Amino acid sequence: MLAMVVIIMAVGMILGTALLSISLAESNFTMRQENRMQADYIARSAAQSVAEYMIGDPGNASAILGKSSDVNTQIADGEFTVEVVRDDDTNLINVLATGTYNGIKQQAKIQMDETSSLLGGIFDHAIVTKESITVRNNAGTEITIEGTIASNGSISDALDGKAWDIFEYQNFVFPPIEEPESYDIVYPNGIDLKNNHDSIVLNTGAGNEVDVLVDGDLSVHNNEIEVTGSGEVHMYIKGDIDIKTHGLFNVGTNAKLFLYVIGERTLTFSGTGDFNNMLIYAPDSHVEWQNAQGHPLRGAIISKTAELHNFTYIIHDEELSSGVRIDDSGIGVTFTGYTWLD
Repeated sequence: MLAMVVIIMAVGMILGTALLSISLAESNFTMRQENRMQADYIARSAAQSVAEYMIGDPGNASAILGKSSDVNTQIADGEFTVEVVRDDDTNLINVLATGTYNGIKQQAKIQMDETSSLLGGIFDHAIVTKESITVRNNAGTEITIEGTIASNGSISDALDGKAWDIFEYQNFVFPPIEEPESYDIVYPNGIDLKNNHDSIVLNTGAGNEVDVLVDGDLSVHNNEIEVTGSGEVHMYIKGDIDIKTHGLFNVGTNAKLFLYVIGERTLTFSGTGDFNNMLIYAPDSHVEWQNAQGHPLRGAIISKTAELHNFTYIIHDEELSSGVRIDDSGIGVTFTGYTWLD
């Protein structure tokens, strides 16, 4: 009888220990599940926030393509990273988020639903602006545009009914300007070319690209900046541009000139200058064009705002768009929604 009691007590101890182990295992399992749920919630919240930002502000969405966030430790005991990438197979944008909570990681993935604008990108127009295009001095009858005109804002009524197409209130993306790591030529105090100064000659060999930094204002009065050869000049300007009287950019037939204006600047082109094979990319600047009876601009103007006066003549050159050195992967794209991929 005593032996039976001992056996029963031993079995009870064993069962009790087993039940305790099971209880602890269930508790650990529940905790892991809760941590997993928290990590999943953080990942999904992060991915959804980025996706909704891209839908609500497509003008800045392209700036985060190919970028990854830093770890954020501001969400209670959790943290997250988010990466926005273009899928090589589908060519669609994916938002990838990883949430971490108490050491447990969960991932969430969103595919952006996008629609390409029927107008194409910002480089498909003779003039395109972020905000507006205005006409001064009753110049509607003295303006010639060979190409289309587009803006995210309003376009002057004086340009209606002409031979060109006009597209107002669009939703274009204007990627930021990215400077090169180094420059071939630097003008540390800007460029000031007046009557008694020698002209500037920028020579490019076939297929070569010359990077130029103008760290200040660029003024040309009765003088010229000449681009020779058959390559490309990429000029980055950190100041205002003032081209007057017979000031001009004299670009050779086989050469190309790209002007990237950094910051909020004022660009004034007035007089009778020559501006062939030139594309102006100034997404934060105001451009005023009053090239009275001068040669046409053969290229394109891309700016925040534009003001056109008498004798404006612009011929769109679509070949220049292939040489612009900015990330144009999101240009002409509006995000309309998103789909969860997991």
